Order: sequence, then structure tokens, then C-alpha cells
Amino acid sequence: MKRIIILLFCSCIFIAGCKTADTVIQPGSDTGIRLNDTVEPDTVVEVPEETETYKKPEAFNLRLVIRTINAEGELAARKTYYRVFIDGTEQGRTTIGEEIQEKSFEAYVPAENHTITVEKYVLDERRGKYVKLKNIEQPKPDSYTVELPEDRILNLSFEEDGATAEGIFSASFEKE
Repeated sequence: MKRIIILLFCSCIFIAGCKTADTVIQPGSDTGIRLNDTVEPDTVVEVPEETETYKKPEAFNLRLVIRTINAEGELAARKTYYRVFIDGTEQGRTTIGEEIQEKSFEAYVPAENHTITVEKYVLDERRGKYVKLKNIEQPKPDSYTVELPEDRILNLSFEEDGATAEGIFSASFEKE
């Protein structure tokens, strides 16, 4: 087991992202300590060793999947795709599909912190081409910052509410 010392600063506990020489406590780690728990200064927390095995990246280490929920009628049937930017540089686009179909993007990027940004495009049938939605119609939030570790595939998911254009990013590592 690894040992981590939790330090208190101004009576506030910040566990997510707390670093020691060889360990990062990630949000959701089962340390037995929760965000609002009271912990004495210099408390030692035992972090269990990882027992999960993760798939090693080959062709890609980042997979982005975008889903739209609550889309009905003409909105559900329109064709869409998303352009994907990593650290401000366009890296490609998702697959094309109807609004309610899942769209995906895969890339191999260096293992470090990255900001992933998406822009939504819809097919304008009158003009016969895809056009970027106005900024006010773009899904919010439109970007997410991730830390890509070595030797893991990060599955980043974005679920957009078609009625409000509000979305939620979530992330997980691909397991064997």
C-alpha cells in the first residue's frame, strides 16, 4: 500500500489532484476520506494498490464519444458532426450521423494535460453543406481539460441535451 500525507490548509481539505512524490489521489479514489470529512493535520491515508488492468494504447490513446439526448422531430433527424480541437489545434472530426446517433473520434496524443474542445456542425440541406452552429447554439461546456497518463486509453464522453444545448463531460480509462 502507498502512504499519502493529507495536509490541511486554512481548514480546507482538497483531495482531488493532491500530489506526493509518486501518487495522485484522483476524484473518486477510495481512500475512505470524503471532501467534507474532518481530518487531523498530517493524517496518513492508506491508498489501496490498483487491482484493475487497463488496455494498452496501440492506434489511439484518446477516444471521444458524443451523444445527444432529448432531441425530437426534425432536430433528431438532422445530420451532425463535431470538429475536435486539442490544445487549440484542430485534430479532426467525429463521425457523421443523425443528431441522436453516437459520434466518435480517436487520436493518439502525448501523455500530458490537454484541453479538448468541440464545435458542432449541422447539415444545411438548402445549401447542401455543413455549417457551424452559432456560438449561442454550441453545446456548453464546449471544452474539457484532461490528464492523459502513459499506457492507458482515456474514454472521454460528452452527453448533450438537445433541448438545452447543455452537456456533461465524463472520463474513464478503458479496461481489459
